[in-house]
Amino acid sequence: MTIYFIALLRASLNVERVRDYLAGKNRGIGYLLGSGFGAITPFCSCSSIPVFLGFTSAGIPVGITMSFLLTSPLINEVAILLLMSLLGWKFTLLYVVIGMTVGVLGGWFLDAIKEERWLQSFAAKALADGQKKNVASDSTLHSTVSNSINSAQESPKMSFAERHEFAKEMSTPAVVIDEQLVHSGSMPHTDQIIEWLSK
Repeated sequence: MTIYFIALLRASLNVERVRDYLAGKNRGIGYLLGSGFGAITPFCSCSSIPVFLGFTSAGIPVGITMSFLLTSPLINEVAILLLMSLLGWKFTLLYVVIGMTVGVLGGWFLDAIKEERWLQSFAAKALADGQKKNVASDSTLHSTVSNSINSAQESPKMSFAERHEFAKEMSTPAVVIDEQLVHSGSMPHTDQIIEWLSK
């Protein structure tokens, strides 16, 4: 049931809105918010990379995006629930605080050493273009609001029923063999697994 709610949160989260919110923050608050968003977003390291690139193309400073990128896979909501039930709230709180501290300090350090000079050329160009857009706008608030409106208009909206179906699928095991779905919706029986493996 918990995995269902996590999948529902994942389907409901508007990454563009998070990106737009972070774009208007100063560095100190930005590190903390980037790390905080990384802690509450249910992304693994693979899905955090495209979000990182989206933040970079929005002109958000690299240190803030790195705070997000470091914290996002480090603090996992499933791990939090397991730690809370197995080791208690004190250990879980320590896990979250250390994870967020790593994100904040990592972002600050990477900004301090001017990390953007080591970005790949496509990411450096996206960052430069995004920063030019932010400077060219009348104000950061105006830019953030217009980006939110544009993002809301461009990104397809999922209905609650669609988010529910997504969460239901994500919370039940599925078996894919040779790029074909062979089972979903429940735990497969041992006989089925043996049959699949013998093919």
